[in-house]
Amino acid sequence: MMSRKLVLVVAAILGFYTCTCTADQPRQPFIHPLFSDNMVLQREVKTPVWGWTTPGAKVTVELDGKTVTCKAGADGKWLAELPPHKAGGPFVLNVTGPETVSLKNVLLGDVWLCSGQSNMEMGIRMCFNGDEEVASAKYPEIRL
Repeated sequence: MMSRKLVLVVAAILGFYTCTCTADQPRQPFIHPLFSDNMVLQREVKTPVWGWTTPGAKVTVELDGKTVTCKAGADGKWLAELPPHKAGGPFVLNVTGPETVSLKNVLLGDVWLCSGQSNMEMGIRMCFNGDEEVASAKYPEIRL
């Protein structure tokens, strides 16, 4: 009796996985997760924006009145390059196609990528007089 129950449990588990994991690939996001609200894009260079959708679908990317259109490849990946833009913002980045995404509070400025020790992510509040420094700061467009 116990072995019959065990067989039923194993069959149910295998049936669950067979039903839920039949896709060849996991679903890819319409716009890559690298792009989000409150992001900073590098100023004065072409800006690539990418994601995935239905193969052959048209995708339009718009930022501050500048619009580019591209077509998804056979694998569904799309890539649009916005023209160089001066520093400024905040803007809304709109991406439309089979889906629509609007990313808010987007700035164009200087993007710095750093690597090193874990202390590089230490916030100002952890420093000497950190709360006072934050309270007196007048740089609302700096992002970390």
